[in-house]
Amino acid sequence: MINEYRNNKRHTKGTDPRETLEHDLEALFPLPYDEITMLETYFQAHVEVQLLSEETERLHFALDDAFFQKGDLVMDQRILLQHGKTRETLLYAASLLLLERLPPLIRASLPSQGVQPLGRLLHPVPTQQTLVECQRQQAGQFGVDYFDLDFQAPCLARTILYSLQGPVMLVHEIIPLRATK
Repeated sequence: MINEYRNNKRHTKGTDPRETLEHDLEALFPLPYDEITMLETYFQAHVEVQLLSEETERLHFALDDAFFQKGDLVMDQRILLQHGKTRETLLYAASLLLLERLPPLIRASLPSQGVQPLGRLLHPVPTQQTLVECQRQQAGQFGVDYFDLDFQAPCLARTILYSLQGPVMLVHEIIPLRATK
């Protein structure tokens, strides 16, 4: 586990960004929408999923907002979404899925899903999405390695909490804000 999930920063400027984000996305993309659908629509190209890692384990720590407790059984997945033709990395996602809180139908389908973002598993059921954090940051060494960006290039980092009857998944995404080198 890396510390992406432990960041506890909140959006502090202006209005609640969740209202604007949800309204804009619903106007552009019919539900259910996800990052792959949005990227494929924008780039008019297929988006490939590259699995970096996927582990099922018990959490060794509780997360800041107390949605994820020490000892919870989770699936931790790291992926890159890449342009199908150019292989340019468009998005990095780290997902933490609480397995014990999933509906039985979705939990039963986990082994047969193959390589796909964990968020797509939740499409059959209505979820509430809460934007927990959204900030601009430097690409750093991570951006150099995964996005082929300059060290100081700007990126957007956001964390989204997905809930059913309660929190079920936390996703941290990093998106480059300009073209690669």
